[in-house]
Amino acid sequence: MVGLAAFAGLLIGCGDDRDGDPAAMEKTMRGLAAAENAGDPSAAAALMTDAGIAGFYEGASRADLEAGNYEAFGEDPPTIQKLTVDKEDADSGVVTVEVTLGDGYVMQTVDVPMVKQDGVWLIDGFGFGTAAPIAGRPVASIDAVDYGYVVQGDLTSGQASIEFTNKGTEAHEMLLVQVPDGIDVNDAKDAILAMNPEQMDEGYQFVDFLAYAELDAPTQTVNFAKPLPKGHYAVVCFLPVGGGEDGPPHLMEGMITDFTVG
Repeated sequence: MVGLAAFAGLLIGCGDDRDGDPAAMEKTMRGLAAAENAGDPSAAAALMTDAGIAGFYEGASRADLEAGNYEAFGEDPPTIQKLTVDKEDADSGVVTVEVTLGDGYVMQTVDVPMVKQDGVWLIDGFGFGTAAPIAGRPVASIDAVDYGYVVQGDLTSGQASIEFTNKGTEAHEMLLVQVPDGIDVNDAKDAILAMNPEQMDEGYQFVDFLAYAELDAPTQTVNFAKPLPKGHYAVVCFLPVGGGEDGPPHLMEGMITDFTVG
């Protein structure tokens, strides 16, 4: 099978530059991953529109990103596992990426809109996508409600494909936290709420971001790229109550559930 880049090169050789766009779109996406891994926010900004920067980096401006003021940049270096290009027309398209972050346990799917400006493909937004469960893996479902989780299926293998559905009236997320053995859910909730991020390494550790679901895209499937180590884990939601910016975290209302691997 001819590779994507090679196929695009053959078409370019036939004289139609637009046919090389899928390879150029892929190059832009991989360039962003490389910039994140290199800790180079200016290189990342050069590959994005202002809307793309705001979408990827929680409303950050171009000036903030280029100046290094977005503190989370490069904290969880991405590794692209799979990339699919869907070119919609001459000047727009979407790249769907399956990516692992940081320690690489969770494989998140994102849909990345792109636009062509002055002959260059730029990232123009960000959206969470969904993936098919991995064949042969157990499938578990986690439904988010206001304010809690309903879990069906087996998470104890540490490698289940998880179907995450938002059935609440607010947006919800799943963050995976590793907690010490022998700590129950209530103790874990109280301890996490009492900590600031710098203290998380003192026994509690954020293992990975699992998923975020809004009401207009309520279901996502996330897969573990590699099995979780044996241990005690909790899934929590830190989004603010009421959907604003200043409310208490959903965790404070009891939005936490735990499971043990191994």
